[in-house]
Amino acid sequence: MDDVSKAVSDGGDIAELRARPANEAPQRPVYGQNYRVLHIALCQSGLSAGVPIRNYLADHGFQVTSVSSSYQLDRLLAERGADLVILDDDLRDSDVLALARRLSERNRLGILMLASGRDCLDRICGLEAGADDCLAKPAEPREVLARVKAILRRLAKVRESERVQRQSEGILFGRCRFDLARRRLTSPLGGEVSLTGMEFNLLKTFAEHPNRALNRDELAGLAYGRPWSPLDRSLDIRISRLRRKIEADPARPQVLVTVRGIGYRYEARV
Repeated sequence: MDDVSKAVSDGGDIAELRARPANEAPQRPVYGQNYRVLHIALCQSGLSAGVPIRNYLADHGFQVTSVSSSYQLDRLLAERGADLVILDDDLRDSDVLALARRLSERNRLGILMLASGRDCLDRICGLEAGADDCLAKPAEPREVLARVKAILRRLAKVRESERVQRQSEGILFGRCRFDLARRRLTSPLGGEVSLTGMEFNLLKTFAEHPNRALNRDELAGLAYGRPWSPLDRSLDIRISRLRRKIEADPARPQVLVTVRGIGYRYEARV
């Protein structure tokens, strides 16, 4: 079973956002791929209204970040990413249905919508816009948690299926095809492109996190198993070398792109 499926099915507990009494035993976080604590973005205009849900999810092992506008949500997703977005339909700065549609088209994440109308039509519109699930407000935190776990289980199965397919077919990195199982990168003409061990680890890391901005700390930890130092330029040098191997125009990269102020992102073909 995928590690995300295991995590959301057994539901470990840890408080990330509020203090825990000193005599209370520490509890387990919910981990995803590469032992990363699963991150939920909670998007509501009134931040105080989301406190019970935020704290309940945090107490059950998720890292939760609250934002109050679509602008803040976009910035959060660009800088840190998220595994799932809880989207309240009370946002004042955007059309929430258009936002859900855009998120479902551009990001590989789960969407749980909270609908204010009692009419089931509001929930149906949310689902048709791209939400994975929709709940009427006021939402009971325990039901929100159950729905979150169900969405993450479904996503884990989809990602595992995609991973198996990628391993059998190879992953496109610009002009080249990357075969994880055989540890090979092949050119458009079918010839093998040489890779160092570190370059392979970097490509593998990007392949496992498509269309997500990764900062240098994350890349160094995932690819090298060590922290990144601001004085260490080896990561940037290796990415420059990879660009020369996979990009049609290394001076204007379209596959391994620089995300200003953050790090790099692999632009995968979805």
